[in-house]
Amino acid sequence: MGIVRKQSILSSIYIYIGFVIGAVNILILFPRYFTTEQIGLTRILLDVAMMFSTVCTLGSIATVLKFYPVYKTHLPREKNDLPALSIVLCTIGCLLLLIAVPLLKPWILRKFGARSPLFIDYFDLIYPFTITLTFFSLFEAYAWSLKKTVLSNALKEFAFRLLTSVLIVLFIVGWISFPEFIGLYSWIFLIPVLIFLYSIIRQKELPLNFSASARASADLPLAVGPAMSATVGSARTPRPVRFERRRRVPLHNQRCLDFARHERLGRRLQGDPACSSRP
Repeated sequence: MGIVRKQSILSSIYIYIGFVIGAVNILILFPRYFTTEQIGLTRILLDVAMMFSTVCTLGSIATVLKFYPVYKTHLPREKNDLPALSIVLCTIGCLLLLIAVPLLKPWILRKFGARSPLFIDYFDLIYPFTITLTFFSLFEAYAWSLKKTVLSNALKEFAFRLLTSVLIVLFIVGWISFPEFIGLYSWIFLIPVLIFLYSIIRQKELPLNFSASARASADLPLAVGPAMSATVGSARTPRPVRFERRRRVPLHNQRCLDFARHERLGRRLQGDPACSSRP
């Protein structure tokens, strides 16, 4: 409990400090030194990037959060192919973004352009913002799986707002113009991504094993399917189609079933021939 209490205290400190910095940015600095159109542009870029990054992960976030403990328990570190798989999925999602967004540009401008006319001129900044936010979300999921909650909260709640304050101060003193400010703002998640990457690699928890682990290919639909459903379902009203039967199962029995499924998946990863067939 000592470690948990310490992490909770540190996380709370970072969150509260980040809240104060964010309040200063939004309530004081932005209204005083930026126009309404410029403020609206920063909000639109962040909102659109968050929306697209959710799709670009292709369900890898939910997959990592749910299945990383299973892979870590039942596979040696060098044979764990889940990090490589999740990175590949996010990369494919970003490539699909580069293909789909130009086709959706007229619709996006009609949907969000009214909030800031400048969005038309800086539309291309969606790409770096979305890509860096996608990998930030991925490495944040790994940080939570590795119990690096303090680092995750510090980068998400504190570092983002602090870097925003630095850019605002540089703009106020005249060291950068607004086009340079908004260009740097679109890459604001790059530094947290590099910090996440350095911390995970230093702990040797990001093996890039691109060869499928034993029986892992057979379980990929089992892992990615529910994750993709969770990702797509987060953007619309959920439809209780698959889970109607599970609601009738008592909670204790359902936990036993989930535990048995994880154990079965772990044995498949280890190549147990008794678990070669699907349940």
